[in-house]
Amino acid sequence: MKNKNNYLMALIAIMPSITFAQVDSTTLERSNQPPSSVTSGNGSSANVDASDTGAQRPIFLKTEKISAFGGISSRIYYDDNPFSTQKDSVLSSQKDAVWSNTAYVGAGLGQVELTDAVVTPYVGASISSSEYLASNLDWLDYTSSSAYIMANIQHSNGWSYRAGISYASDSNQQTKTETYSEFYPYIGMMKTYSHNEDTLGIFNLSVGYHDSDSDPSAFDSAQSRSVLNNYDIIATYGIQYIYNDFIISPSYSATYKIYDESGTLHEVNGREDLIHSINVTIDYPVNDFVNVGLFGGYSKRDTKDSGPIPYDFTKGTFGLSLGLNTTF
Repeated sequence: MKNKNNYLMALIAIMPSITFAQVDSTTLERSNQPPSSVTSGNGSSANVDASDTGAQRPIFLKTEKISAFGGISSRIYYDDNPFSTQKDSVLSSQKDAVWSNTAYVGAGLGQVELTDAVVTPYVGASISSSEYLASNLDWLDYTSSSAYIMANIQHSNGWSYRAGISYASDSNQQTKTETYSEFYPYIGMMKTYSHNEDTLGIFNLSVGYHDSDSDPSAFDSAQSRSVLNNYDIIATYGIQYIYNDFIISPSYSATYKIYDESGTLHEVNGREDLIHSINVTIDYPVNDFVNVGLFGGYSKRDTKDSGPIPYDFTKGTFGLSLGLNTTF
């Protein structure tokens, strides 16, 4: 009976997350641009400060070559708060092992060379599935899919700029129903610094708007389906260090979100989130196509003006990854 009561308490605690998505949809990392190894053009260890564009080139030069890329990856990891639920709730103490598999494809649609920059448009799509292995919550297994179109402008001084729009969708694998979707227009910029021959520093900044459609809260069926609409600003700084054949990449990111829709549970319009994340990955390229690695991370969200429902959380993850990636 005690186990049954605990299960019911956990179900009640996670109900808002269930109706929005299997995990907190506002914290998922979604694919809205090509891998950095594709946009840099030279792999993980590329020194992108260098460029062969210059004033002697024609102002406009469009190539017809389309560069396609694709890959699959599998990750198995431990997560001490897989649903990104509020601090000290029943479900925030739910530990789990998660198995995630992703496949992606994309293409660079030729290049336009300017006086000191190269413009490359990209299109791409991905699909991933996530399964909970240890908590008997397999009825919450979910599938995420996304597609994007983006233009990347790479300057000879090492700065790059991008603008694009992506679409994403989350679906429950058991019910085969969509629980969340969004359009996300965004702009961003990145600068890569060569600290030395083995170390790159990467600064990344982006701004975007999540135009969302989500299932109503279980506690209020009249709640707006746009209650998760939000603007976000994401700033990240990372280091990429090559040691022998290993690529070690620690990073820190800060995400600020402000929500612009209020449902009947949210009397205050303008909920604000601040999410801090620290991540480390250690990759070992087996060959030009296969990569294995370790990864871990910690994230923390502080929320204000959220109405009666708290959204603060902390979570930690670590696990193994295996990837197969190629360009053609």
